[in-house]
Amino acid sequence: MGVVNEPSVAFANTEASLFLYWLAPQVVALAVALLLPTLVPVPPSWLSEAFVFQLATASAVLGLGWAPPLGVADGPAAGLARFWDITPTVYVSVSAGAGAFLVQIAGMRMAGHLWVEPRGPTRRRRVLAALGHAVVPAAGWALAVIAQG
Repeated sequence: MGVVNEPSVAFANTEASLFLYWLAPQVVALAVALLLPTLVPVPPSWLSEAFVFQLATASAVLGLGWAPPLGVADGPAAGLARFWDITPTVYVSVSAGAGAFLVQIAGMRMAGHLWVEPRGPTRRRRVLAALGHAVVPAAGWALAVIAQG
């Protein structure tokens, strides 16, 4: 491991490095995905709710689902394996599980507004909410990744 961006040569295996260096990206993604849909008040509009949903979902999916496997060879997963004896499989699995759980919270907040509509949350409204707020952005991300090669 290099000394770049580390306060001292022995920083990588200190207790401070665990949350301040190795797990920092996942802790931030977890905090955004958990706190944004549960505690942050937003103006009462569909645009505000869609923004909260998109940001919380992106944090859960990208920060906890897609990013951890990218660091298995030389990123956080490799550092945790080397200095903390946490296998990459456990690290990636726990991150993905947390992301899958937290995405449900964002979805519940978004779908909660369907109850106040006339006739409640019909099947059509639930499907349209899922398509409009999860599938369409995910397809956009996939197209952007494919376009960039």
